[in-house]
Parts: sequence; C-alpha cells; structure tokens
Amino acid sequence: MAAERHEELLVLGLGAPHDDLVAAACGTLATHARSAGPLDAEAETRGREALPRGACAPLLYTTGALLRECGAALPTRRAVLSLGSCGPCRYALFEPAWQRALQSAGLAPVRVHGLAQSGAGLRSSLESALGARLLEAIAAADALVLARNRALPRAKQPAEIERALVRATAQVCTALAAGAAPLDALATVRGWEGVASRAPVRTIARVGLLGDPWSLHTNGDGQLCLPSVLAPLGVEVLAPPSLLWARYSVWLARGAPWGREARATDAETAALAALDARVVATWQSACAALALEPAALPDPEWLARLAAPFLLPSLRGGYGHVEVGLARDAVLAGNVHALVSVKSFGCMPSSGISDAIIGAAIDDALPFLALEVCADGHAARESRLALLAADALRRAMRGPERSREHALNER
Repeated sequence: MAAERHEELLVLGLGAPHDDLVAAACGTLATHARSAGPLDAEAETRGREALPRGACAPLLYTTGALLRECGAALPTRRAVLSLGSCGPCRYALFEPAWQRALQSAGLAPVRVHGLAQSGAGLRSSLESALGARLLEAIAAADALVLARNRALPRAKQPAEIERALVRATAQVCTALAAGAAPLDALATVRGWEGVASRAPVRTIARVGLLGDPWSLHTNGDGQLCLPSVLAPLGVEVLAPPSLLWARYSVWLARGAPWGREARATDAETAALAALDARVVATWQSACAALALEPAALPDPEWLARLAAPFLLPSLRGGYGHVEVGLARDAVLAGNVHALVSVKSFGCMPSSGISDAIIGAAIDDALPFLALEVCADGHAARESRLALLAADALRRAMRGPERSREHALNER
C-alpha cells in the first residue's frame, strides 16, 4: 500500500483533516507522503475544465485536486492513496478518469492504491504496520471532526472553531512526523475546541447527515460545509464517523456472497469479526484521547434490518442500505430534529434513495431535505437549509420528541 522509495505518496479523497493526518501517519513509513490538498471550489473548477460534462461531483473534486498538485510540483513519480468501492458504483471509474486527465495535461500517470471495499482488500490494507497507523489516523481525524461539529453551534464565533481545528490538525501532524502514534498525538490537543468564546445559552437543534460515503465523510465543499453553514442558525450536524465505511466493508465480506464472490470461510469470518471489533475499539480510543463522549458507530447489521423493508441489503455499491438504515435509526433513536441527504452523485441509485425510499422509510416523522452537490445554486441551497433549520429548532424547543412507536406509526 505504501509508495515505493522513489515515489511521492498523495493522499486524496476525504478532505481535511483526514487526508492531512493519514499523509502524516504514512510519511513515517514511506519516503514522502502529503495530502493532495483541499477538495474545494478551485479543485472542482479544475475538474470541470478537465472532464466531460456529466461527471459526478466527487470525480470533479478529486481530479481537480490531483491535477493541481501534480502540476504545481517538480516532476516526480507519484502514487495516490484513496478509497475504492465495489459493484455499480462510480468510485470504480475514478482511476481511469484521473489517468486520462493527467495524460491530457501532459503529466505523468500515477499508481493508485485503493482502500478496497472488500474484506480481503481491507484486511491486507489495515493489518500491516502502516495500516495500523492509517486506521488510527482516520479515527483521530473522525474525533477532531466530532469535536468540531459539537462546538460550532455553541461558539460565539464559529469561525474560531474552524481556525482552531486547523491549528490542532497541524499540531497532530507534527507529532506524527516525529514518530508518535496517532492516538498519542491526538491526546496532545485535548480540549482544542475550548479556545473559542461560548455563545449565550440557546436552544440547539440537531440535524442528521445522510448520503453516500463521499457525502457523509468528505469534509469541506464536498460535504457542502454543512456544519459551518448551519452552526450560526443554532444547528449541530450529526454525521457518523468515516470508520462506518470500514465497518460496512467488513459487513459486506462477512455476509452472503455477491456475484461470483466466494463465501467467506469460518477462518475468514473470524478474522473479519476481529477486524470489525478493532475498528470499534479504535474509535472509542480516539474519543477517549480527546475526552469526548463517543458518537455512535452504527452496526451495519442493525442498519440492514431497519432498511430491509424498503431496500434490499443484498444491493451493493457505494453505501448500499446504509443511508436508509441511518434514516430509520434516527427516527427510532429520536436524537435528531431533521435529516439532510447530501447527493454527490447524479446517478439513479443515489437519487432514487433520497427522492423516493427515505420518504417512505421515515414516514414523515422528521423534516427531510435532499441537497445536490454542484457549483451552482448556493443561495437556493442556503435558503432551503434555513427553512429546514427553522423547522428543526421549533421541534427542539418543544422538548423531548414523541415516543419512537408514536413517531413511526402516527397517522
């Protein structure tokens, strides 16, 4: 998985702080590793210039970021570490599109190391010495994001929290570069979000975030900057950790085979169960390093049971049943006042889930809004979010939500 000694390793796909921490963790065991930079509006614009019309938002952002980094640095051989996927998912099309864009720009091709969405691939990636650091680095980034999301709507100036996150990320990366273990490095910034002045006491509404892996876990423009956009309105965004992607990938490998894939043996199933337990334990340790109450790291099997009446868990690709399961779980748990589904892909499976299936799954128990990631319509998007936030705040001011059964069955 690591770059060869004569290669530079670019980490790409989850935005800050994830890409930064993973690059710093990999850099201790590779010759040189760095983040491919922010997945921001500039990256999206570069991607549009390089790709044909109709490319999905994640492909635009990642292609633009890759072109920006490869074109700005001295010529060298590079490898890219990013996410992979299975089934009819557009993640599978990223690598050939990247190579064509680099070739058209007169730049050298890259080797791609994908964190594959398969049990064997994930085990081979995470069970090495580098993989262990990578898993902890992702958990550390998840914990930083959790602290940021909780602090933003409670800060007098939310921008102070964003600046503090940049400083905390840099401090963790410095400790990683010096050889510290990721969770030990994370502990050095405990309480980082407490530097911002707290806002006067007010009602805080909570909005649950749904979507495909990119939409849920790519911080910044790829996720529409929702935690920062909604914070001034008094809304906290609840998003599952990106480690959920690892749990879902393990669940896929442990479950019934798909296509010609062979069923896992008893020994493989036991190894996958151990990997799943390790992912959960790593997340809990990351939260403990920052003295945070852990956010839920949902069990994909539980989500499959919730989603089954509306979407078959045997359907693969991207996040499969996870988005529908998370929506149902939010209603049952009663821990959010509204739901937002961020749509990064313009394909039918992604749109069909948000436009048809989730509405039936939550049965109008919560306000729900689907937002597409695109370069246009920022004002329209923010006005729709403002209306959703107002509805969520009204619900938050009413106190405890209706009972779980009542919320689902009231008609």
